[in-house]
Amino acid sequence: MKIQRLLISGIPGTGKTFIGNYLGNNFNFFHFDMEYEENLKKFMQEPEKTLSELLTKKQNVVITGGFQTSESAFNLVKTLINSGFVFVWFEGNHDNARREFIKRNTVPTQLFDEKIVELKKNYSKIIGLKPIIINTFDSKNLFKKPEQLVKEITKR
Repeated sequence: MKIQRLLISGIPGTGKTFIGNYLGNNFNFFHFDMEYEENLKKFMQEPEKTLSELLTKKQNVVITGGFQTSESAFNLVKTLINSGFVFVWFEGNHDNARREFIKRNTVPTQLFDEKIVELKKNYSKIIGLKPIIINTFDSKNLFKKPEQLVKEITKR
């Protein structure tokens, strides 16, 4: 794998954390999961210091997390892109993503629906950041194999 710094975001239920863990376990990436409250808090309180720590890692870095649509979140993504991170957007059929989200049973399903509405309102702004867009579901509405997703990420 040639890519050294990845930022993976996208709609809920599309496997962002899963692929981050896969990259960590199989390709020696340091996985910084923004879904962990302590990581998110660290990045929001000390963005420059946290970014510096990630950039000086002696291993590849993948940051994963749901997309926030605040101006500060957009600015953070721009900063990461300008620091050499490849921005990947995980997309997929919303019914499939919703099904996967519900399986996790970690937060109310209503949050999925609210997030989809929020992301739809901001989609053109997200696309303006020029992410690599990857549909994480196959033609049978199942998650693609992680090897396939890695291929799709790295072929661009």
